[in-house]
Amino acid sequence: LLTPTAAYCLGYSFARMVQQSKGSSGDGDVTVCVGRDPRTHGKVLSEYVCMGAHTAGASVIDVGYASTPAMFEFCRYQNLACDGGV
Repeated sequence: LLTPTAAYCLGYSFARMVQQSKGSSGDGDVTVCVGRDPRTHGKVLSEYVCMGAHTAGASVIDVGYASTPAMFEFCRYQNLACDGGV
């Protein structure tokens, strides 16, 4: 069951994983993008993912509604400045 607490933990863990893969110190020098689908609970879960990633020390961009290919593009192009996306 995906609860707000689980979403928070997911965001935190994902940000830490991205930081480790980039050799980051965890003080905002990595950026993660968070997208969601239009289901009714998506906004709340997205907010908790963002909070978890922010607590881990990542900069967070909440892109709102985004498809999987769109999230890929956020991470692929350097001018969008995302080190990872969920």
